[in-house]
Amino acid sequence: MAFDGNYFYGSNAGTTIYQFDEDGNLYGTISSPVGVRAIAYDSDNDAFWVNNWNDDLNLIDRSGNVLNTISSPPCMYGCAYDNETGGGPYLWIFTGTSAGDGCQIEQYDLNTLSLTGIAHSVDGDFGIGSYISGGLFTYGDIIAQTWIIGGLAQGAPSLLFGYEFGPYNSWITINPSSGIIEPMTVEYITVNLYAYNDSVGTIHTCNIVFESPQFISTLIVPVNLTIIDTVSSNEIPHTETALHPNFPNPIMHTTTFNFSLKERSHVTLSVYNLKGQLVEILLDEELDPSASHTVEWDGTVKGRKLANGIYFYKLKTDNKSFLKKMILMR
Repeated sequence: MAFDGNYFYGSNAGTTIYQFDEDGNLYGTISSPVGVRAIAYDSDNDAFWVNNWNDDLNLIDRSGNVLNTISSPPCMYGCAYDNETGGGPYLWIFTGTSAGDGCQIEQYDLNTLSLTGIAHSVDGDFGIGSYISGGLFTYGDIIAQTWIIGGLAQGAPSLLFGYEFGPYNSWITINPSSGIIEPMTVEYITVNLYAYNDSVGTIHTCNIVFESPQFISTLIVPVNLTIIDTVSSNEIPHTETALHPNFPNPIMHTTTFNFSLKERSHVTLSVYNLKGQLVEILLDEELDPSASHTVEWDGTVKGRKLANGIYFYKLKTDNKSFLKKMILMR
């Protein structure tokens, strides 16, 4: 199976790839031009490496079009995508499909579409017994900030194993990255930022995208991490004045407003109803520049709950103003 961060993908060695969630609910299919026993998600191309035994490895997109091919690979059972190991990206394949012949993971360089010669004997490193190859995966959070390739070697009993490849270079991790939220409930997500080895001036940016198959509007939360020298710098380099979408939205209990300031400014953050009438002033003060200012609000005015509906929030600084929409739903 493969995982793209939201859904799992797998096949029964046929030409149909099934897309499903962690509870086994089917959300769609992809028609593959080749049989699919091994499958790995290529996050850089939003595509899938697929093959069956020693057939050609094909990179196919979500429409089933072939984007790239590795010809005549060794007979294999599983594969995993690796864009964290230096010099990559790589595709790791799990070879050794006959009992008694040993099994190993081998590294393909996707820049040259050829084996690098780097291999690890799963049978020799972990086994007292005879294993054959199975599925593979790569992951960065089984051990914090450590990049791991793991897999399942088939035997009696089968073996779940892992190799440590080195530090995981992602500057942001999110846990959980998927799940089910019951109506009228709140779930908290932990976002960790890592900057241990970054030099002053390094800037990381990304969007955290919340999507749902239940036709709920997509929510995008921008994240910016700027590395500064707190000893010698009084300014936040490269920070722009901006207002980010509030979260959560719709609001059922509380919501958080987040904005950044390029320079010191008098700031007001206000809430308005659909008629444009002022409902509440959440912030009215002089603030220093920062990559992140936050304001929390519980949807009340002087302890009184506001009626459900659409509202607007406006951020005004000395030089700029921003207006965004939110929904109050209790």
